[in-house]
Amino acid sequence: MVTTCLQGSQLAPALLELEVTESLTMGDPKAAINKMQQLRALGVRISIDDFGTGFSNFGYLTRFPVHAIKIDRAFIANMLRGRAHTALIQAVTTLAHNLNISVIAEGVERAEQVPVLQSLECDSAQGWHFCPPVRADEITERYS
Repeated sequence: MVTTCLQGSQLAPALLELEVTESLTMGDPKAAINKMQQLRALGVRISIDDFGTGFSNFGYLTRFPVHAIKIDRAFIANMLRGRAHTALIQAVTTLAHNLNISVIAEGVERAEQVPVLQSLECDSAQGWHFCPPVRADEITERYS
């Protein structure tokens, strides 16, 4: 389906990033790896969404052909409550970077979270602090 969609559009595969949830990948890891390898061969980028909230098995990070992991908002929401909370984000970020995987912080809602995430070397962030959810037709109006 992804191949058909790409062929019917002018979108470069490298500009498409698909998010797969951690629970989906762990349901059948071998099948997930196979599908992700096929998508990556097309040039499509892949991220694991909600990382750390379910079946986390760090060993799979070396086998999944992903470009990025997204640290779930639950971790981000608690990070200003003390060093123990930021330590988890730092550990995941360090591990991911050592595996050449980017890290995206989900659910950034407050300005004071941004410098902390920068100090923890998160590669990017998303959330209400930057922009509330926008309908597809509004995006087209804003950016065309």
